[in-house]
Amino acid sequence: MGVRIVYPDSWEVLKLGEIAESEKGKKPKNESSEQSEVHQFPYIDIEAFEKLNFKSFTDGEKCVFCDEDDFLMVWDGSRSGLVGKGIKGVLGSTLVRIKLPKMNNHYAYYFLQSKYLEINTRAKGSGTPHVDPDLLWNYDFPIPPINEQNRIVEKIETLFSEIDAGVESLSKAKIQLERYRQSLLKHAFEGKLTAQWRAEFESKNGKPLPTADELIEQIQTARQAHYDKQIKDWELAVKAWENNGKNGKKPTKPTKLEKFQNFEKNDLIPDFPETWALIKLSDIAEIGSGISVSQNRKLNNPLTVNYLRVANVQRGYLVLDEIKTMKIEEELLSKYSLKYGDILFNEGGDRDKLGRGWIWQSEIENCITQNHVFRATPHIASIVHSKYISYWGNSFGKNYFEKTGKQTTNLASINKTVLSGFPVTFPSLNEQSIIVDITESRMSEIDNLMSQLESQLLKANYMKSAILHKAFQGKLVPQDPTDPPASQLLDQIKAERLAK
Repeated sequence: MGVRIVYPDSWEVLKLGEIAESEKGKKPKNESSEQSEVHQFPYIDIEAFEKLNFKSFTDGEKCVFCDEDDFLMVWDGSRSGLVGKGIKGVLGSTLVRIKLPKMNNHYAYYFLQSKYLEINTRAKGSGTPHVDPDLLWNYDFPIPPINEQNRIVEKIETLFSEIDAGVESLSKAKIQLERYRQSLLKHAFEGKLTAQWRAEFESKNGKPLPTADELIEQIQTARQAHYDKQIKDWELAVKAWENNGKNGKKPTKPTKLEKFQNFEKNDLIPDFPETWALIKLSDIAEIGSGISVSQNRKLNNPLTVNYLRVANVQRGYLVLDEIKTMKIEEELLSKYSLKYGDILFNEGGDRDKLGRGWIWQSEIENCITQNHVFRATPHIASIVHSKYISYWGNSFGKNYFEKTGKQTTNLASINKTVLSGFPVTFPSLNEQSIIVDITESRMSEIDNLMSQLESQLLKANYMKSAILHKAFQGKLVPQDPTDPPASQLLDQIKAERLAK
């Protein structure tokens, strides 16, 4: 049972439908994209209603007109119940104009603004939702004296203006923080964050930093060692397979090591220090993909495993609160299972998903990836910091993936070839680690500030709700005993209706 509201003595309460006049818009018979002497009236659809962006004009034949004195409500669609102040023009078919005679319509506008969430969530219709008229017109509508209505509206708009100014400042601060985040990553991969560290390295360590050529030599040595180990493991697996009577499929020989080629700098690569190398991702990691999800796959030795989808792999973090499972052959687990330090890349979707990713830190046992999520497994941890590669992929990598990926309408994708050729600026492991530490420390500060800004923005919305709540209980402005009571206003409205 709701709390009974006690209104000031000078107020009256009626059902909204008893006093409001409304009319739904219509689709114009004649329209033009250009305004002219014939098609002179702006057509008010939802875009015009929200952004004052008029895309169509009409001659007004068999149309519903509205004026600045009206206020408008979205009647049909996902935003049904949303209200806006009136616009002079012809009303669209998904909108309704509402007017309360002899009253301050902005007072009624703010009243219905306070009811938006309830109206929207209780919309009717299984297809296109629309406002429930039984709910809307049966609201208890508190009516103050007209002078008090004016004071309430003035006070609401003054307070809202102050809040909006604060929100604008907070929004600008968010934009500045996001720009700082991008600038931070740019400086990280241009070597600016570690410039002083490089300058002091030789004096502190008694030896110079490795040159770019020496880094490439380290990579070649690590690649060869990794390949030699793969061959030995394969030979042992073949012997075991032979000793087992060649039962099952013969182990697959590792792919022959590609010849290391110097990578040429291009316009997608920022300037970087001379001590850094420029390589391809496949030079330092083995590129793999996951398994497609199928309920009809016939399996001899089924094993249930967890798997990551595109939705789980975000730009710079993983979302692991909803993990799905699939069945695979038990013998495939070792091949597809994620390993600590694997670098994840999304195949695509919309442009924001293209190539985005993060690293795997063994958060879940027996986990693989769906075929739309690639993984890069570093050949050897002693020369590669996985987070460095992922931060690089989430910043400068975006331009590379967009330029080299396959583009279709609203969709984009990359394949293993594109990912294998992904260019990476490559400092020593020590410098990679320092870049990651500085980046994460400053990112943490940015995230904390962003969280505070989001909290303040949320408070701003609560403040507006609190202001409206007080306004329609008679607690926002003081009552003036010299104001004619609302009952006189209702008598005037009744007399005018009878006269009509």
